[in-house]
Amino acid sequence: MENLKAYIVQPDVEWCSSELNQERSENIIKTLNQPELVVFPEMFLTGFAVKDMGSAVSMNSKPVKWFQETARKYNIAMMGSLLIKDEGKYYNRMLFSDRGKELQYYDKSHLFVLSDEAKNFTSGKRRVIFETAGWKIFPQICYDLRFPDFSYNDLDYDIIVYSANWPAERIEHWEILLKARAVENQSYVLGCNRVGTDMNGIIYNGNSMIIGPGGKVLARAHEREYILDHALSADHIKEMRSRLPFLKTARPKTA
Repeated sequence: MENLKAYIVQPDVEWCSSELNQERSENIIKTLNQPELVVFPEMFLTGFAVKDMGSAVSMNSKPVKWFQETARKYNIAMMGSLLIKDEGKYYNRMLFSDRGKELQYYDKSHLFVLSDEAKNFTSGKRRVIFETAGWKIFPQICYDLRFPDFSYNDLDYDIIVYSANWPAERIEHWEILLKARAVENQSYVLGCNRVGTDMNGIIYNGNSMIIGPGGKVLARAHEREYILDHALSADHIKEMRSRLPFLKTARPKTA
């Protein structure tokens, strides 16, 4: 497992304008310097449109095909969530493609109770691991961050990725919880948020960050559109877990 050049894209999002957001996202990717992993926010092609179910797309749609083709075209592992309709149900679905290979996904497990997401969407029922270049990635979406048991590192992952639309009014919680997830799981944490104001009047101020397995913030985005990057070190994870073997002494989860 070699070092991994990771990028977080922190954009403003044009409300329910998939084609425009696709174009903007791809133009950003073109500017990156030898990216290997590129992370986009929650519902980065529509905004958090949990009332507008007409914006949902199928897994055979043009936006999903664009996602996989973009990962292939730029030879990257790419992540970000979309509003998906699948067999008559709606999902907040994190897509992942490693250089255009088979498309994988994670469905958001914890649906946000202060929005219509909990009413209109179906909760995911499984934890998954994505892999690229020998790195194991545990995908999570926004509100999942508040539930530490769900991220319990019995899956031997190296990175947790949180794609979010996390509002400015609770941004202090965002930083505290991201750091906690890194420390307790001895893994890198990539927190990808958006900026701007959506059509519901909710303000987002970014604060995307890359955090090391010891809880140190290695890179932080400003409160505007921003691109964040860091070379993740496999040796750093090994050294941390060897010197502080806390994961080995954790008690197994019980039902």
